[in-house]
Amino acid sequence: MTLPSLEEALILLEKQGNPQNIIDHSIRVAQVTFELAKELSSRFNLDVKLSILGALLHDITKMRSIETGEDHAQTGAFIIESLGYKDLAPLIRHHIILKEPIANPTITEVELVFYADKRVKHSEVVSVKERFLDVIHRYCKGQKPTPMMIKIYKQTLYLEKVIFSNISLKPNTLLMINQKPIDIKEIKKWLED
Repeated sequence: MTLPSLEEALILLEKQGNPQNIIDHSIRVAQVTFELAKELSSRFNLDVKLSILGALLHDITKMRSIETGEDHAQTGAFIIESLGYKDLAPLIRHHIILKEPIANPTITEVELVFYADKRVKHSEVVSVKERFLDVIHRYCKGQKPTPMMIKIYKQTLYLEKVIFSNISLKPNTLLMINQKPIDIKEIKKWLED
């Protein structure tokens, strides 16, 4: 499996023209992924590095999508595949909505990144409910949430139940990540040990 380093991933985010707020969001999603992956990796045979890099790169073409209206999950996966990181592409492709139904009480790298992204509003770790209220406010402009948003919300709540029924942490424990700097140094140190 070919994967970029954490530093290379950050350079990729910058090369795609992402401003600091998108990079900060991506780092925070990587921090949430890291905390959960440490707890879940042995139980579900998760690749921690793959999960973290998927989280870090999930919004690689977010700025471009804001400017053009493209689906950043698809364009991001395409770019990552074209760079030779084919194992990372599914994590990026499915970070907005899980295309496949969640059939088993298990967690994959794709599901972990999907869930972690749904816990980070801008660069702050929040509850699933708070994140979705923000998404509805920003994208629905006073209208009812779309059926797709409701589906994503239900997928997220289901994953939260599966994740936290398999570890000693509770969902609110993740809020403590807000006390950490938005930085990947801790993640890098852990991966190198």
